[in-house]
Amino acid sequence: MPPRAKKSNLSPMMKRCTVSTGKAIQKTIPHLEQAGVSLAQWVTTDHTGFSQALLKMPALGFWDSCLKITLRFIFAVVGCALSGLLVFLMVTLGIPFLITGGPP
Repeated sequence: MPPRAKKSNLSPMMKRCTVSTGKAIQKTIPHLEQAGVSLAQWVTTDHTGFSQALLKMPALGFWDSCLKITLRFIFAVVGCALSGLLVFLMVTLGIPFLITGGPP
């Protein structure tokens, strides 16, 4: 004797809803997958053209690379020092100006 199917506790209306929901999900999944793939391709695409610039750039030697790294470091330190000086001047000259309403 074949096993009997289990009797569902769902009403006929709920059965129709679950079947239609399942069909809707099956039709939606490929569209969501395509949208996700398209979004991932768009995000990983180089929109700036930087990769082409790197390909066209001549290779640097060891000492040229060291010089470039050193200059970038020096410019970064000088930039930080100038920014600190600017903040110092703004605070030392700006706060008295705001308190007294005139130059210090």
